[in-house]
Amino acid sequence: MKKIILYILIATFCISAILGISIIVLDLWNDLTEKVLLTTITIFGFSIPTLCCSSLYEKKTHNTFALIGIVVCLLSGLYVVSIVWEIFVNVDEVFRLFLSGITLSASFAHLSLMLLINNKDEAVIGSRNATIVVSVIMDVMILFAVWIEENFFTWQLYAIVAILIALGTIVTPILNKVRVDEEKKENLEKTMVEEQGEKVKNKIAEIETLSKMVKKGYILEEEFNKISERIIKKNS
Repeated sequence: MKKIILYILIATFCISAILGISIIVLDLWNDLTEKVLLTTITIFGFSIPTLCCSSLYEKKTHNTFALIGIVVCLLSGLYVVSIVWEIFVNVDEVFRLFLSGITLSASFAHLSLMLLINNKDEAVIGSRNATIVVSVIMDVMILFAVWIEENFFTWQLYAIVAILIALGTIVTPILNKVRVDEEKKENLEKTMVEEQGEKVKNKIAEIETLSKMVKKGYILEEEFNKISERIIKKNS
C-alpha cells in the first residue's frame, strides 16, 4: 500500500508540473485546465496524510486507527475533488465539510506519525501520549468551531494548544532518538563486558588446566609461569 501511494504522489507531482508548465507556456488558462490542475494538486495533497496512515498500518500496530485514517483521507480527497468539479455545489454545508475533511486528514496524519514512535521508555511514551491528547483537543476545538459555535474558544486558547502541539511534535522524536542512542550504547557496553568476562573465564580455565598439568608433573613450574603470563597478556 505504501508503495502505491508513493507512486501516486510521484505521478501527481509530475502531472501537476507538466500541466502547470503547459498552461503557463501555451496560455491555456480556462475552466477545464484549472479544474484538472486543482484535481492533481488535491490528489497530491491528500496522498501525503494517506501515506502517513499507511506507514502506521504497515507497522502492524494500531491497525484499526490507521485504516480509519486511510478511509477518512481518501473520502476527504474525493469530496474536495467533487467540489472542484462542482458536483456538490448545492450542498448547504460544503465549506464546513471541506474544513472538516482537511482537519481530520491532517489530524490522522499527525497522530499516525506520533504513534510510529514506539519506545518503552516512560518519558518518550509520556511525551507522545500528551502530544496526542493535546492534538485531539485541538481537533475537537476546530470541529466545534466549524459546526457549532465559531467564537466559542478564544484565539489565545487556540494559540496555546497549537504551541503545545508543536512542542510535543518536536520534542518527542528528539527524546526518542536520545533514548534509543542511550539504549544502544548501554547494550554495546553490556556486550563488551560480557565478551570481556568470557575471555577472562577462558583464561582462568586455561591457567587451571596448566596448574593441573604442573601438579601431575607434565610441565615444569618455570614453563607454567611463562605460559600463564602469555595467556594473561593475550587480547588484554
